[in-house]
Amino acid sequence: MVTFQCETKGCDHILLNSSKRYAYELAGFTCPKCHKTGSWKNYTGEIHPVVLAREDVRIVELKQKLLLALAERDRLKIEFDQACAERRNCELAYNALQNPDIPTIVSELKKIERKTNAALVAGQRHRDAEEAAAKLDSAIDDLGNRDAVNRDAGTAYRSAASVEAASQKNKLYIGNRQYVSQHRDKGPLKKFRILDVPNWSPGLNVAWVEGGISAKAHFKIKLDSTNQYANIPDTVLNKFKDVPAYDAEDFLALCKTDGKNSLLWFDKDGYNRPTWTALEIWCLLRKGYSFQFGDSKKDGKGRKIVLTPPV
Repeated sequence: MVTFQCETKGCDHILLNSSKRYAYELAGFTCPKCHKTGSWKNYTGEIHPVVLAREDVRIVELKQKLLLALAERDRLKIEFDQACAERRNCELAYNALQNPDIPTIVSELKKIERKTNAALVAGQRHRDAEEAAAKLDSAIDDLGNRDAVNRDAGTAYRSAASVEAASQKNKLYIGNRQYVSQHRDKGPLKKFRILDVPNWSPGLNVAWVEGGISAKAHFKIKLDSTNQYANIPDTVLNKFKDVPAYDAEDFLALCKTDGKNSLLWFDKDGYNRPTWTALEIWCLLRKGYSFQFGDSKKDGKGRKIVLTPPV
């Protein structure tokens, strides 16, 4: 997920989520903003304004798709109901037969079988449509109330940037959202070290992380060893110990191959993507942060993990 910036004069378009790793690989690629085939350079600046702006566009697209998906779901529900009704009618007709001969019985049972299969197919198509609509609805929910998100993103950025003044330590906490939120009440100052806003989106999350980066804050990963989805496998942690300044793109690849069913990769309910925590870590690694390990009072030797800024 390397980021690039168009070098065409007067164009500052930032390309996110690129499958390319080096700028020269984009030779011949047309910029979607200036529509010119120019040169590109690696971009290492802040990306939250771009992410938030693209979320604004994305939510409109998703809502349009959801309307179509809901209409398709309703249409397929009608088809399913009709298929079930036809099957019931076949059964009623069969049950109403008076002293049927063998060929008639066989014929009617075949009709019931065909109608049953048709109802099963129609039911599956309806369930698939329901799942597709639910997934779109969930994606829309992830982007939050856009007016509130865009307003609160600036607040989140400033809050993270001023964490040292507010909490007396230049430190922020990341990890499983539910688990990290428990630390809000563990001390009067800890609440300032977590992302705690009523409205949320991935772009707002990036704004908060980049606010901390601007202040060279340290980011402590809060792990819960009793919950695999709030923990990182030891095999992965050992790789970070071997290479503290882990490459950001290699990190995402590692999350996908070795981080499934953990804090690093979300592969439940039909999803297959990095977790928000993994994307937070990616933001830090792309800005030169490194892993630092220490002993944890709660989790033991080598289980205190902090991402520290470059000197």
